[in-house]
Amino acid sequence: MRLTLFDLDGTLTPRDTEVEWATLLGERGLIDPTPHVKFCADYHRGELDLDAYFAWYTAILRSHELELLTELRDELVAERMLPSVPAVARGWLARARAESDAVLLVTASNHFLTWPIGAALGVDATLGTRYEERDGAFTGRQVGPACLREGKRLHVSEWLANGGLTWDDLTHSRFYSDSHNDLPLLEAVAEPIAVDPDPILARVAAERGWQVLSLGPESA
Repeated sequence: MRLTLFDLDGTLTPRDTEVEWATLLGERGLIDPTPHVKFCADYHRGELDLDAYFAWYTAILRSHELELLTELRDELVAERMLPSVPAVARGWLARARAESDAVLLVTASNHFLTWPIGAALGVDATLGTRYEERDGAFTGRQVGPACLREGKRLHVSEWLANGGLTWDDLTHSRFYSDSHNDLPLLEAVAEPIAVDPDPILARVAAERGWQVLSLGPESA
């Protein structure tokens, strides 16, 4: 089996789904997005306190009706995220669909927000951090491990296992990412590709001779 994996934020789009989501909710007066700025800075430094972040994030999900959140999610996807995916990234996706048996989107962002993006981009599955829904509302509980750092590799391993496969069954594997937080998954594939990498990933990619790509002017 030939498998191609893509990170989303900073990789297929210069935008960040969760930043855009916090911005949209802030614009509508539903949250104070200020704490998210610090969480994002901590994430990019590799210092994110996951417990604190999820406590803040799940409180937002619990505080608003799923119907409203779904309406805003659809606006986010249609008006902010999909238009931000540049032609070069769509070309990578087209190549992956032509050369691979499966193409997955693997993102730390909320699966509720990202699966419609993956569906519109034509991937076979979207793996992301999941939050429990019950009786038409979010409960505030996370489902399984966060799709972050080692968790991304675990999510891909679980997806393979659900198809009766292991990493050893892959004849080729490729992963595109911009972040050093994704090193566990980058190191698990046969062909790691850095896209506009952050400084830590740029250094690792140079040391190991990994391919480096860019979204071009859209990434600025």
